[in-house]
Amino acid sequence: MDRELEKPMGRLSGATALKAAALAVCAFVLLRHAWISDDAFITLRTVRNLVEGEGLRWNLHERVQGFTHPLWMFLLAFAYSLTHEPMAAGLLLSLGLSLATLYLVAFRLRLPAPAALLAMAGLVSSKSFVDYSTSGLENPLTATASPMRSSRGCLRSTRRTGASAISGATFPPATAKASARNAT
Repeated sequence: MDRELEKPMGRLSGATALKAAALAVCAFVLLRHAWISDDAFITLRTVRNLVEGEGLRWNLHERVQGFTHPLWMFLLAFAYSLTHEPMAAGLLLSLGLSLATLYLVAFRLRLPAPAALLAMAGLVSSKSFVDYSTSGLENPLTATASPMRSSRGCLRSTRRTGASAISGATFPPATAKASARNAT
């Protein structure tokens, strides 16, 4: 039997509670600044047509591809099929992925608490991260992919310094270089 399963559930450590509180504050900041970009409605119209059975098109009688991000468009289509509200679908999906990014930075990169809190503070103090976290555009999907890659590729180096994981959360090209170095 797995030893982790045998351990009784204990109280949260101080660092974990602090990270969770910081995540809640970040969620409040993102909700406070939530909005949907007018460009997102281009994709949302295509999504509506797809969900209503009209196909992947902007106008019903023209075969014009009105999106440049197929993965994001299909994720929005799934969210729209659940809510049938374009703004709710865009906001919920964007906010969920943005919070997933912050969760990955806080908990999955295995950073020491001060480094994780610093990385989260850096992201939430970034006007571009906050503004585009709920814009309905594909930015949250890209932001979530970076720490996911960092938690897999740079985990060995983060145990020593934490620097690679922080750079991976905010600077994906630096993470790719660090991952390549650690692979050899």
